[in-house]
Amino acid sequence: MVTPDELARLYADVEWAKEKELPDRELKAALERLYKAAIKESDYHFYAVCSLSAFIVKEYPFRALRLCQEGLAYAASAELECTAGIAHLLLDHDNSAESAFRRALDLEPENISCLHNLGHLLDLVRGKPVKAVGYLSKALELAPYEPELMSSLAHTVLQLGEEERARELLSEALDGDSSAVERYLRSWKSAKG
Repeated sequence: MVTPDELARLYADVEWAKEKELPDRELKAALERLYKAAIKESDYHFYAVCSLSAFIVKEYPFRALRLCQEGLAYAASAELECTAGIAHLLLDHDNSAESAFRRALDLEPENISCLHNLGHLLDLVRGKPVKAVGYLSKALELAPYEPELMSSLAHTVLQLGEEERARELLSEALDGDSSAVERYLRSWKSAKG
C-alpha cells in the first residue's frame, strides 16, 4: 500500500510535469503512476481520473470513456461528463455524446468546452445549426477572443444564410486574412450544396 506521503509526491510529480511542460509521454507516465497508486474514490484518484481521461481522450477515446465512467460512478463532474462527451463523439456515439454534454452543462452551464462541443455536434454532426447557434454564441460570449469559437460560429451562421456575419467572424478569427476567409466560405458552401 502506498503511504500518504508517497501519494502526495506522485501528485506533486504530476503538477511539476504540467508546470514544466514536460513531453506528453512523461506527463502521461506520471498520471498513470498516480492513478494506479491512489485509493479508489479518494481525491487523488478523482484528480488522476479527470486529468488522465482528458489527456488521452483524442488518442484513446475508449479508455478515456472508461475512466470517466469510473469517476462518475462516485462523483458528479462537468469535467468528466465533457470528456466523456468528446470520447463518445470520437467513437461515433452521437446520442451518448449529446447526452454527456447536456449533463455537463446541467452541472456547469458556462462550461465553454461543452458549449462549443455541443454546438459543434448539433451543427456538423446533426445538421441542426438553428439549435447549435445558441450554444456557440454563448461560448463565444464567455471567451470572446477565441479564434476556434469564432470559426465554429461562422460555420453555423453560414448554414443559417448569414454569409456576411460568417465572413466577419472568420475575418476576426483569421486575423483579417481575406483570401483564407473566402477559401473557407467557398469550401463550406460547396460542402453544403
